Amino acid sequence: MSRRQENKGFVQGVKDAVFGKRATPEEMAKKWKKDLRHEKRLLDRNIRSILREEKKVEQTIRKHVKDGEEANARLLARELVYSRAARERLYLSKAHLNSVMITLQQNMANYRLAKAMESSAQIMTYMNEVISVPELNRTMMVMAREMERAGLIEELVEEAVGGGDLVEEVDEEIEKIFVEMDLKFKEDAPDAPIDVIINDPVEEAGPQEDELFARYAQLNG
Repeated sequence: MSRRQENKGFVQGVKDAVFGKRATPEEMAKKWKKDLRHEKRLLDRNIRSILREEKKVEQTIRKHVKDGEEANARLLARELVYSRAARERLYLSKAHLNSVMITLQQNMANYRLAKAMESSAQIMTYMNEVISVPELNRTMMVMAREMERAGLIEELVEEAVGGGDLVEEVDEEIEKIFVEMDLKFKEDAPDAPIDVIINDPVEEAGPQEDELFARYAQLNG
């Protein structure tokens, strides 16, 4: 080994000691896939938790309908509509994470042949989608910056997080819930104004409704 090579190796060793050894593209891809699998497991956990809470709220809706409390039943049904929309967003985010993993694997196969990291518009598109999800924002922002530095994506488009899902035709979706649950209101049941029922301490939402409301607020940042 020449003195020049020795000096180069010494300088690189010092840099590694001070700044840390720079990961290879294969090592970065392995780390990203590990992080993506972790985020998918977290999404699955959130989805299962939301489903459990929705089941509890559905039972409470049935009770309100049975007792002729239409306003309370409709209030919870409305929150159920938004909760389902948020849950569907998590399903979509999980699909985007799968797409990132598949595209990343294909990209690394090309890297082994060309020995160069290729920019991927597909990964950029999927990353922009998942970055906007509050549950994934922090981890995916870090990953996106790493991919940008590695040359895998060209630029990071930061989008506003939260804001909630805009569910069109909410009233129509509420009616679908009652049809789905095979629930009908009694024709002679008193239809008290919703603000009266909401403010009545006796009719306050129970623990399961509160938990669903809190989870929905968390989902929407």
